[in-house]
Amino acid sequence: MSSHSQVTTLRLACSLGLLLSLVGVANAQSPDKADTSSKPNAHRWAILIGVDDYAQLNDLQFCGADQKALRDQLIAAGFPNQQIFLLHDKAEDKKYQPFKANIEKQLALVLGLVEKGDTVIVAFSGHGVQSGKTPYLCPTEAVLDDPKSMVSLDWVYEQLQDCSATLRLLLVDACRNDPRLGSPRSTTPSDATKQLARSLEKPPPEGILLLTSCSAGEISMEEKAFGHGVFMHYLLEGLQGAADADKNGRVSLGELSNFAGSETKLYVARKFNESQRPKLRGDLTIDALGFELSLVPRRSMVGMRGGEERDDKGLKMKLCWCPPGKFTMGSPKDESPHGHGVENQIKVTLSRGFWMGKYEVTQSEYEQVMGTNPSCEGPGLSDIVGATFTPQM
Repeated sequence: MSSHSQVTTLRLACSLGLLLSLVGVANAQSPDKADTSSKPNAHRWAILIGVDDYAQLNDLQFCGADQKALRDQLIAAGFPNQQIFLLHDKAEDKKYQPFKANIEKQLALVLGLVEKGDTVIVAFSGHGVQSGKTPYLCPTEAVLDDPKSMVSLDWVYEQLQDCSATLRLLLVDACRNDPRLGSPRSTTPSDATKQLARSLEKPPPEGILLLTSCSAGEISMEEKAFGHGVFMHYLLEGLQGAADADKNGRVSLGELSNFAGSETKLYVARKFNESQRPKLRGDLTIDALGFELSLVPRRSMVGMRGGEERDDKGLKMKLCWCPPGKFTMGSPKDESPHGHGVENQIKVTLSRGFWMGKYEVTQSEYEQVMGTNPSCEGPGLSDIVGATFTPQM
């Protein structure tokens, strides 16, 4: 085989790798095979807030990642993308950065849009404290001795009570480490954090369900191995189907809180030798506990983090998760050799993540999906034939 044929074969294999991965995702979401959880439900809304970068408090690590992953999982569960409002530090649009004015503006705006029969989830990951008798959530510019710089939890309750939604769920993951600037990371909560946790032990106002990441006197742990807080990691796993205790293909609010609570409690006890007990509070009627948050997909199509690997048992392929994001496609003009003709770099935005094969696609894998084998080497071969890597001179 000539060196030109070898390179052509290798390039074809790489191209087929992308094609096969996209075909696999398309097939998994085709109408006859798709799980109904991917169908948007116009009656579902969410406001998600994650704060890591603080101006006057200790920074956190995974709050933004927690809320981004929750956004992706809620979309998979049927929440329309355009009805999920995500505020986080890295947002390019300044109105979606988690400053106090932005948080209050988005809460008032979205809660004013929901109607009777709708479901609304408000989720916050970041620092939280108690000042006097009032619990507060800490936005980016929070100053501990200035309550006016923070978002009052009582005000959030009032906004939720005044909205028309039938189911109102507030998810608070706010007792993370000592918020005081310069204080060391510790598994012992500060006084302000303890007081907040005690406030969250109280039942929320009528009509609101409150799911908290820990109980009084506890810290909400972050786990580098997960790239998330421990509680959020198991909450996401639960929404993907692990919480479906009765195996009916649906994840209810009660199942989700039980799963995330028990798994978080066990993991933190074993890994950190500490106690963390998430709790669901409010008017826990049968209707509320049985509320269907998501349908269990036949196979979860949403990865937890970039580079996550999974095995496709049907194709016997190893796949890697490519998360949503932006990148520049094309080689720069100063790259040598630049190639023939004009090649302009363009900005590409991936609005949804996808799974891609980790390795080049073999002919047998291509034939299994496409039903044909266009290779000039003949059908039935299981590997790339004669491909060699020739260094550029």
